[in-house]
Amino acid sequence: MIFSDIPIALCNFLKNLRTMFKYNNEQSCIKIIQAQNKLISNLQEDILSVRKEIIEIYFDTHKDIANQYRSEICYLKSIQAMEPFPYPQIKRIDKPISGYDDKQKLPFVIHRNKHLYFPDNWSPALASKVYCNYIERENLLGGGYTEKAPHQYVTDSFQVEQNDIVVDAGCAEALFALDSIEKAKHIYLLEADTIWLKPLQTTFAPYKNKVTIIPKILSGEISENSITLNSLFNKYSNESFFIKMDIEGAEESVIQESKEFLTSQNKIKLACCTYHRARHAETISSLLKDLGYTFEFSNGYMLFPLDKNQQPPYFRKGLIRATRVRE
Repeated sequence: MIFSDIPIALCNFLKNLRTMFKYNNEQSCIKIIQAQNKLISNLQEDILSVRKEIIEIYFDTHKDIANQYRSEICYLKSIQAMEPFPYPQIKRIDKPISGYDDKQKLPFVIHRNKHLYFPDNWSPALASKVYCNYIERENLLGGGYTEKAPHQYVTDSFQVEQNDIVVDAGCAEALFALDSIEKAKHIYLLEADTIWLKPLQTTFAPYKNKVTIIPKILSGEISENSITLNSLFNKYSNESFFIKMDIEGAEESVIQESKEFLTSQNKIKLACCTYHRARHAETISSLLKDLGYTFEFSNGYMLFPLDKNQQPPYFRKGLIRATRVRE
């Protein structure tokens, strides 16, 4: 998910551009643009309101708690903005190679000599900007681009190993999966948003024998649009899995309803986001501990102003990295 540069409202606007171009109706275009502009304006107001509540009200009157987040608060005050990753930039990547595939009619960015495709209504410049955000601000794959990296999936000691089965749940463009393709025994991509279907199919066309794309959400229950870990892998045994979950707050319910699978394999590593809900770091870590997992949290904290349920102290652990090995 992109926060500071491309909020959810703007992503929705980009999706609606498809409708505008499809019907080529001037009045429809104007109505969509007006509605989206209002949505973006309201979102910005909400974010600024949360920032004021955190920085100017709560922590100014709770000095003892503020000391625990001194560096994060100082950074936010220094930039006079609301930033989900409250840490300064240390280094940047070289400008990535990007372009437009005329045959596939999709923009792309080159990642480790592989084409990573993006939706057809994105420009190469936007694809490049989003890619840089993933690498530099979110530090999804590590690399030390910011002072701390609360959204980093892998570390030197916690990563995809040779012949792991990789599950990328909430994969969007599936940068993480593409980065793991050489090591993985097989990759399962779960993404319900149809805007990503063609980009995923195109990115992983060279690896179609070892990649399964599932256009559903990972959930705690089975439905027309959702699937569970238990149902997806009920025929698997004695395997090693690496599971990445960034599923918009459904992480706790998936773990709660997947205990059978999560305790049935030789080895499972789980990189699970905890920032979507105020208390998910505590509840998810407790669940995993009860299932026999060892775990650590990522380094640093995140803010998530898009969650209406804001609770002190507001800063949240970005994700948990957990491991269970069958004895």
